[in-house]
Amino acid sequence: MKPLFEPLTMGYDWEMAVLKETMESVGEEEIIGLSDEVRNALPWCRVGIDEDLLEARLGVVKRWDELVRKNTEYMEVARKLAARKKCVLLPIGSRPTEQCSIGSHIHTGTCSDLPRALALKNRMMRYVPVFVAIAANSPVYRFASGEYKSYRISTNADWCSDPQQPFHPRLGRGTWGEDITVKVWWNNTVELRCCDSASDVNLMCELTLLTAGLMHGLSDDLDVETMECTEEDVRWTAINRWRAAKYGLQAKLIWDGEERPVAEVARKVIDIADEGMSVLGAGRRDLSVIGMMLKKRQTQADFVSAIQRSDPDPHSLMRTIATIYEKDHDAFKKYLEIAPALPAIEAMSIEAFLLSKITREMSAFEVGVRTPLSPYDFDRVIEKLEAEGKVKVEMDEKWGRRITRT
Repeated sequence: MKPLFEPLTMGYDWEMAVLKETMESVGEEEIIGLSDEVRNALPWCRVGIDEDLLEARLGVVKRWDELVRKNTEYMEVARKLAARKKCVLLPIGSRPTEQCSIGSHIHTGTCSDLPRALALKNRMMRYVPVFVAIAANSPVYRFASGEYKSYRISTNADWCSDPQQPFHPRLGRGTWGEDITVKVWWNNTVELRCCDSASDVNLMCELTLLTAGLMHGLSDDLDVETMECTEEDVRWTAINRWRAAKYGLQAKLIWDGEERPVAEVARKVIDIADEGMSVLGAGRRDLSVIGMMLKKRQTQADFVSAIQRSDPDPHSLMRTIATIYEKDHDAFKKYLEIAPALPAIEAMSIEAFLLSKITREMSAFEVGVRTPLSPYDFDRVIEKLEAEGKVKVEMDEKWGRRITRT
């Protein structure tokens, strides 16, 4: 059987804010103008606008050295042109004071077999929490902080990165907006949408390489006759995704029936990705930033939280972050060199978490959307809490179930 990816290629849609000196968005018209200037300067670049964000698109990339060169060149040119317009280009996972999640969407190609791509999507599901943990970069969101390292994923990226559901490879058509999105019919790629926007250029390259390498490593012997994944796989992947968003690289995941630190699981991901990375002209030695992150369990979210401790006001925090990255594009790498190693954290139970979000007469949807659970598993947890006398469930003609913490 021919390879699923022929040839193996990679690319991304890297979203970033374009801000006035006051840290407000410059607006769509200015962003469109900036993207036009970048394309004129770099004809190979397909940069454009996505709502109120600049979205970098390098096109189809076949080699690691090409990815690094184009990524570096794009950022240098885009920053220089933004500065001429007296605005700030800032890749970050979220704006601290606004509802605006910002992501890095990574594409692996080239692929034309939709059923096998859907089978790969099912296989990739369990690995999503690893990427959520590594890419966590939104610890402050709409004035909230302290509960998640990726508020972006905790809100499903404002409906743009939803928890994945399995599809039967022979019967599925694919959907847009899930953590793994099969785009075979319109651009020949399988897309990973769960990563927060990376502030570090080196990390963006490494995440792209690791994603393509992993998808290559998982693409052998794909079964289009079954979904492969079990109910338990789906259930634990959802909970692991929540843990990764909450604890970043300090999370512990349920993996093969055991609880393991996500950093340990990530090293297994690198093992699987090794052959694909070699095809792209790279190897695990090129994952230097990710290697340091796994060693210390530190993420970009931890870097932002460290800055926040000295500048807690969300408005000025944005300015401080922008200033740091304007002055030193390698600020995160330098932080990693001096940052302490963090411990793995014991996760709270999903029942305790769910109970903490219930107040008075909340609709089932209002509660359920705060969780990673499928509606079926959510109902089982509510039934358990009701049987224990911890919640009261009443029916409303208009709103259906209304849930109150007792």
